[in-house]
Amino acid sequence: MLKIKATTMKIIVWVCLLNGIAWVWCSYILAWLGKEQIAESLSQVALTEIIGVVLVYAIKSVIENLSKNNSWPDKHSSDPPDEVG
Repeated sequence: MLKIKATTMKIIVWVCLLNGIAWVWCSYILAWLGKEQIAESLSQVALTEIIGVVLVYAIKSVIENLSKNNSWPDKHSSDPPDEVG
């Protein structure tokens, strides 16, 4: 059985992405109905939302991974210190 751990942020990102994709499809329908001006502005907003959400999430993920996987000077290591002598 596949277990998926979905954090609140991942759920929010997926909701925003699905909403943006729905907006893009709605803009195609509006363009087909002859409402080109509305369709163009709607698709621009939708694509900005999709790119913005993915970009912010990617930056957050990179920062978290850097913080978790690097040994910062103020981060205490679980390894015992080397003894001199």
